[in-house]
Amino acid sequence: MANEDAAPENWQNGPGASAHKTWLLSKTNYDQRHMKWRQLGSKLVERLTEHHSEQIVEKVKLIAFLLSKKS
Repeated sequence: MANEDAAPENWQNGPGASAHKTWLLSKTNYDQRHMKWRQLGSKLVERLTEHHSEQIVEKVKLIAFLLSKKS
């Protein structure tokens, strides 16, 4: 059994090490989920009303911004 420090090095230098790190993501719903989160973020601010406090509005705008930006 490889020691804990050597295992990542062995893995990084093993077969397929040069493959793009996101190769598996195309086989999942990764992009679809991210698109849904960005859509949610873009619509979040629209749901605010005058009944929400200034602090809530500020935090919701920040959350909406963070959700809707591409990473």
